[in-house]
Amino acid sequence: LTGYSREAFLAKHLWDVGPFKDIAAARISFADLKKHEYMRYEDLPLKTSAGQEVAVEFICNVYLVNDAKVIQCNIRDIRSRKRIESELARLAAAIAQAGEAVMVTDSEANIEYVNPAFEAVTGYSQAEVLGRNPRLLNSGVQDEQFYRSLWEKISAGATWRGRMVNRKKDGSLFHEDATISSVHDSAGVITSYIAVKRDVTATIALEAQFLQAQKMEAVGRLAGGVAHDFN
Repeated sequence: LTGYSREAFLAKHLWDVGPFKDIAAARISFADLKKHEYMRYEDLPLKTSAGQEVAVEFICNVYLVNDAKVIQCNIRDIRSRKRIESELARLAAAIAQAGEAVMVTDSEANIEYVNPAFEAVTGYSQAEVLGRNPRLLNSGVQDEQFYRSLWEKISAGATWRGRMVNRKKDGSLFHEDATISSVHDSAGVITSYIAVKRDVTATIALEAQFLQAQKMEAVGRLAGGVAHDFN
């Protein structure tokens, strides 16, 4: 881990050894360790023989062995864990700031997470929906067969894509395009489901206006042709 030989550590004080020289107030920490017989650093940078920093978890305990106290220090490399935590933090920030509504449920379809976009679209806060089933949004527009077919597909591990009409907290209806996928563990077992949804109510309204305009244009052309024929 550090690049130092075993001999470089033996018979030396902890604060005199290369990896630990830069630990702030090492002697004070050692005094606290002897007093409380326990010390823990969640994230401690150690210096390698090449001068690089290695992030570690550092835990010390004092034990009584044959009437003498000894200190055992366990040092764990946490660089991989920190990278994963950093990636998860970035992912969480991206989902929280996404324009699309995101909902995560457990394998039984109980809601475990919704992002702010979901709250803005539906009117429900995260606290109001956690632990509940997504059917709280059901509008009654889709029949039972629609939801049964959806559930059969995602519970089989496939991804469902489609459009549905749901109901907001205030009772108003909205249209959304949704993609619902299953999440699997390393053994392939479904552990959760994630739905990414986009409110298309305004888009559908514009499409309806456009179609109506096209109809009126066609009627206008027809009326103009009829008038021409009469003339």
